[in-house]
Amino acid sequence: MATNTNVNNNSAVVVVGRTAPVPTGQQPAEKSIPVVIASDQEAIPVEEQNKQQSEVALSLLGIPRSEVALGIFADVNTYDVNPSEWTSVPEQTITLPAGGTGSLRNEYTGFPGSQDWGLGHVPAEAGALVEAPANEHSILTSKRFFRYQPGRVSAGTFGVKFGRAPYTTARTISATYFPNGAIQDNGVSYLLAGHNVQVLNPSVKKYGVFDKFDGYYYESINEGRGDNFCCVRRTQSLIRQKNKTYFYDPDIITNARQFGNKQYEDYGNMEVAGDFYDYHGDAVIFRDGLLNIHGGLFDQSLLKEKRDIYISAQGGTDGSDQNGTDDEEILLDPYEKHIKDFSYNNTTGVCQVTTTSDHGFVEGDSVTLKDILLKCNTGAKLYPNKYAQTLFRVTSKSTNTLKVFVGKSFYDNPSSPYGDDNFEGFNVSDAYNLNTGIVKKVNLNVDNTTDIVGWEYNGITGVATVTFSSDVTWALEGTRVQINNAVTLNGSGKTSFPESFDPDVFYVRRRIDARTIQLQIGKQAVSGIDPATNTYNTGGQIKQYLNDNIPDDGSSDSFSITGFNYIVDSTSNDFGYAFITTTGTNNIGANDRIHLSGIETQCSYNPKPKIYPAKDDEDTFPIENVTSNTFQFTLKTSTVVHFHADLTGGTSGSAFTGRCTSLGLRKGSGIYLYKNKQQADQELDNTFGTNSSVENSVVDGGIYYVSSVLGSRIKLTRAAKGDTNNFIQPVADIYDSRQITPIEMSSGSRVSFKLTPDQTAGLETDSGTVNEVTGDGSGGGIVYNPTSGVMQITVNGHALETGDLIKIDDYSLVFTCNQDNHNTEHRYPRSFNNNLDGTADPNGNATQNTRSPDPVSGKWIPITRVNDDDFTVQVLANVPSTDTSTHRFVRSDANCIAFKKNTPYVKTPAPFILPNTKNFKYAGTTDSDPQSITSLNPYGCFPYRYRYGTLVGDQIGYVSTDIPLNNSANADAIRKQIDDVNNKLLKEWVYNHVKPAHWGVYEYRVPRSRFSGEKVHGLAEGTDALGTDVLYSDVVYSQGSQNFPGQPVRDVSTGSDLSSASSWNLNPENVTMYKIEFSWYGAVGALFLAYVPLDSGEARWVRVHHLRASNQLKVASLGNPTLPISYYVYGGGTQYSYGYKNDTRTDNTVGYSNSYSEFLVKYGASYYIDGGDRGTVRLFNYATSDSSDVYGSRLRFNIQTTENNGDGGDTSDPFPYLDITGATSTNGPTVIDPTFYMGATIVTPNREPNVKVAWVNGNKIYLSKPISAAQSGNFFMVLDRPNILVGLNCRSKVNGVRNRIQVYPTRLSIGNSNQPATIKLIKTPLFQTKSATTPDLNAGTGGSDGDFQTLYTNGNGLTVGSIGRATELAGANIPGTSKPYLENLTSTYGYFRAYYEGDNGNIFTVFGLLQRNASGTYLFSTNDKFSANIVIFGDFLKAGEFREPNPQAGGLDGSTIVPTSDPLTSLSAIAVSDEQRTPIPGTGQVITTLFTPSNSGEQFPLQQFFDYNKDYLSFPLTDEIENLFIVGSVNRLYDSSAAETEINAAITWEEQ
Repeated sequence: MATNTNVNNNSAVVVVGRTAPVPTGQQPAEKSIPVVIASDQEAIPVEEQNKQQSEVALSLLGIPRSEVALGIFADVNTYDVNPSEWTSVPEQTITLPAGGTGSLRNEYTGFPGSQDWGLGHVPAEAGALVEAPANEHSILTSKRFFRYQPGRVSAGTFGVKFGRAPYTTARTISATYFPNGAIQDNGVSYLLAGHNVQVLNPSVKKYGVFDKFDGYYYESINEGRGDNFCCVRRTQSLIRQKNKTYFYDPDIITNARQFGNKQYEDYGNMEVAGDFYDYHGDAVIFRDGLLNIHGGLFDQSLLKEKRDIYISAQGGTDGSDQNGTDDEEILLDPYEKHIKDFSYNNTTGVCQVTTTSDHGFVEGDSVTLKDILLKCNTGAKLYPNKYAQTLFRVTSKSTNTLKVFVGKSFYDNPSSPYGDDNFEGFNVSDAYNLNTGIVKKVNLNVDNTTDIVGWEYNGITGVATVTFSSDVTWALEGTRVQINNAVTLNGSGKTSFPESFDPDVFYVRRRIDARTIQLQIGKQAVSGIDPATNTYNTGGQIKQYLNDNIPDDGSSDSFSITGFNYIVDSTSNDFGYAFITTTGTNNIGANDRIHLSGIETQCSYNPKPKIYPAKDDEDTFPIENVTSNTFQFTLKTSTVVHFHADLTGGTSGSAFTGRCTSLGLRKGSGIYLYKNKQQADQELDNTFGTNSSVENSVVDGGIYYVSSVLGSRIKLTRAAKGDTNNFIQPVADIYDSRQITPIEMSSGSRVSFKLTPDQTAGLETDSGTVNEVTGDGSGGGIVYNPTSGVMQITVNGHALETGDLIKIDDYSLVFTCNQDNHNTEHRYPRSFNNNLDGTADPNGNATQNTRSPDPVSGKWIPITRVNDDDFTVQVLANVPSTDTSTHRFVRSDANCIAFKKNTPYVKTPAPFILPNTKNFKYAGTTDSDPQSITSLNPYGCFPYRYRYGTLVGDQIGYVSTDIPLNNSANADAIRKQIDDVNNKLLKEWVYNHVKPAHWGVYEYRVPRSRFSGEKVHGLAEGTDALGTDVLYSDVVYSQGSQNFPGQPVRDVSTGSDLSSASSWNLNPENVTMYKIEFSWYGAVGALFLAYVPLDSGEARWVRVHHLRASNQLKVASLGNPTLPISYYVYGGGTQYSYGYKNDTRTDNTVGYSNSYSEFLVKYGASYYIDGGDRGTVRLFNYATSDSSDVYGSRLRFNIQTTENNGDGGDTSDPFPYLDITGATSTNGPTVIDPTFYMGATIVTPNREPNVKVAWVNGNKIYLSKPISAAQSGNFFMVLDRPNILVGLNCRSKVNGVRNRIQVYPTRLSIGNSNQPATIKLIKTPLFQTKSATTPDLNAGTGGSDGDFQTLYTNGNGLTVGSIGRATELAGANIPGTSKPYLENLTSTYGYFRAYYEGDNGNIFTVFGLLQRNASGTYLFSTNDKFSANIVIFGDFLKAGEFREPNPQAGGLDGSTIVPTSDPLTSLSAIAVSDEQRTPIPGTGQVITTLFTPSNSGEQFPLQQFFDYNKDYLSFPLTDEIENLFIVGSVNRLYDSSAAETEINAAITWEEQ
């Protein structure tokens, strides 16, 4: 209070409250007056200025916030999205144009404009724009994984908005099914392609603190209305149950838990590697009373990588499953690789496959294996065994006992090489388990008799290679054929096969060519054939086995087995026979065919029962630990050691067995089907218009399901079939038929001409020059270049296009060659085997069983170039040919070339499609249809079941979680519901679609109706609409009873159900700030909050939901609490893939974008820890054990004015260059590959700045800018080829757990013995790939010296955009001689010349990746972003690989260097690299440049470059391994005789 001061002066005394007024509001002491309240004074009212306490006043742990939060991370996007902090998928933004009309129609036809895919910047809002087009997803994630501190609460805060999902207006008929209030949306709903059906493939947005394994996030499906808005916990920490039993058997074991005496809270399996023989994982499981679904159902990033498989044939309409013409069948053409080695670790179950060449598979791919011969102590056997014999012939019958020959057992003879096959392997101690097995009478249905002309049998594998007199196009892999007339064999014993008692129906194991197949007839023990003596003599016929006709269980032709007596006594006449007794009287007689299954025996050597006939092995495996030519997968463990064998049964040879293909499909696999992006207008219009006559037609980009797989044939259906088909039909009310209209293909079309050249027309080729061929009047001719492998075929008026496929009949083209002066004729292409009937092949050669076929034998090959009446194809797999002499075409067979246009293909995998809904009802219940429901939720959360009344029909959905789980009846009801979803809708979905690394990732989802706090739907309490009732969201013991998710919370005093009001209706299209607080300790959940306005005129944080985990879970709530901030967008389906109508897509006006993609905008983001500190960190150090020799990096060239074209004055070559021919100084390097100079700095005599080497052509060094051409004398070149001193690679896993550690280098020590040196720290530089290339000798035009030629020119180049997207190089602009430059599925780094679009006078060099995909198409992507679109032209120049600047022998050939890295310690995030090559110049991020003086030791602190700058090394969510290389160089003249200095290095880093 003010006091009386200086009373003796003339100043007035001022006293607040007496001589001056009291100021309003809170004031300091000198302007305030004390107040004393009398002891008998009545209570004085106090006005609250802030009535509502902030809901973040208490932390998640219930502790008042009194500590200062430690800010770990804060980010805004003012100038761009910081690449040091964020990473995205895809890495570069891609623009997808809208589909055209007519023949240009595709899945995007009807879109109003193009769609962007990837990450963009919104400078006007400082936002990051994450966009995903239809059928694709995008991810933005922080590179940093934010560490968890025990006892602290972590929080991620982020501002987000996203656009309204596409919609159409609800039809009048649907108005009844709209509730009032929460989900009323002005009559707008999300309809599937104009039908009165809810979207089944909706858009998805996720934003929170999560990675691909664990975390918490908000999820919005469509736009998050109703229960499409969820709070989600993702975790990999769950009990891995087996065999679908409750964790405790409720009928046997008593478990005194809060849920009563029996445990009903855990049910369902998780996929576990190697256990698929016993069970597969479920997509929906029950844990701790909570319903969890697999994370991949609504997150495509957890699924396998998408890949294409071409279709080679489509069936017809005759309804047969066996002849390849069924209208639901398609024959695929997957690429295939031969297996060089196969190993099986029987103690771990891990198998490793090594292929003979790069396989092209990626992590998580599903690979189909075939014909791997493995040998163990009981013999050899082909794996996988997909073709076990199940059909047998009855020899005789006595009453109800059948005598059947099933094969002789050699199990008791360990020296036998024949092993276990079907019924082989029976031991004398085998005991039949009574009343197991089924026998069924089978009626044959056969057709198409064809004569056998060749037969070769392998008793080790049980495979017979059979050749026929004519094409057997119907004998496809996986089908069955009948040998109706036996073949006659030489020798004694078995002189014919099959005999009357032998099986006569066999599987086709492999199709070799049109007239040669391999049959699985059983090993020698089954067939009785001695391959050494019982060789083929003559005769034999087969018939096409049209279908199995196997009766259903319980039919009049199906009988249970009550007795099974197998004769194992080798001295008995009945050795190998089984006597099978059935229940009652059967109608099976002698010579009938029967089908056997499920015969169970018990033997002494195996505690588990064995089932006969042998169960089909799994043959399709998701793979892990993938390298260029190896991969791994896991089988069950075994006590038996197995070895990879060759066809003789030996295990030490080199000709090992097995194949692997990219098929990778199983029953239940979801696929997209594409008809080469072309369809007829009427088909599309009818399919998605009002005419329903062809609504079952195949649609481009449509989603289908595999209902069966036989070899490379698959049958398709529109519904996801499970055990039965009466549970769900996802699109039954849209497409009434499951029959699929055949794809329109010219698969059998023939080029109707005969190739016969004029022998006087100069048909030879010389040194790569192709001479013109003149036909003989029939319209054709061929020129073959054996050096390049390119064949040019001339056919007048062929109408073929680049990319079309042709197939040349075996032995149909006749050539001569210069090896014998063109004296003898030879036919090509040669098939896998020559004729096996003892006669010569068409070339007059005897049988040669070991020769491989010509590369194009029996294969469809793409046309690489078309020019008027001729086209070219590549006919060699490896060039040059082993015979490079001149070849001359003589003649051809008539009509010998087939062609296919517009090749369709499938893309796998397709995403999860929601079950069918009708009239906006979230439907799918197995109960009766809903009755009189007037208030339904069209935005239900799958797979919850909702109740709207007391009737059975008043239930919508699948699984009821809102019933008490304290008795067996309710538990059995939920178990049945879960089984229905897993078996009838999602059978084996996880195994078929999800990467193995993510098999164990599940999510617990809490929909808006179950939020424990503010539901943010803006409804008043008690509103008559779904969403105001207060419901339990987890399992709790409250109010004296057990309560389960979805049950209502009751008022204790009144007993009535509680309801709650909502203060705000959250609009996700507006910018909203969200927060997720979480802790761990293994037992703490998360708090979800939103910052919204309130009625009081304020805005504050409100609690949306508390997702609890305290004393409620048996295992930790998360597998790992160290998490990044992430954003995910999925664009939903097109109208052809059960998504939104294409023409309802709206443009995203955010950031002035015209894209029609689904999007999310990320604004500010932060992460902090309440009261946190730096936490526990670990320090590591690595020092080089030996010094590194560092040579000079400066080269000197004495160049005269005649060699200086620096001003571009050479009219024949106008780009500025220096000619260094003969100008290399003494002791300079011998440079073989001139790309050694790329990126070097040129120091001119006039010291002109910023001159770099931009291109090379032999001794011509092209410059990045013009210089004075009048200069002469010493020009210096400072190379950008530093020596690697230390390399640190982030590991992908630490002790088998994903690496989430951030690595911060803290100190660098350098010891330098001599000259001053430059030290650079380069983060994640690029090194050349290890892919082999085959240079084109014709390359080198237009001032370039590339080794991959294109026909793109300056002014007529290829636009590749500005952001580095992969752009296809059109086949017409790649000469045939360049086609084999790269193998399919390989890539290499290098350079193109380029200019900005519209400015081809300003030429510069771009660096990027050239790749060739599985279909042989070349693509190029730039490594850098540009301010405008760029255009590339000329030849591609491959970047060389070199060691520290010494391109001498031993240093130049980087292909001999295979870098590896070894972990520093088992718990360190770092592996030390032994990479010796110098990085490609200009790649990677230079963190800093340091200088060390001569003869010194220096210490360099690095905190300011890493910790302070928030830069670090990590293994981010995008799976891009980061690394750091310390490199050194000396700017002195290069002297190959001596290094300029020796450097030792040591680096210390901190791991958090």
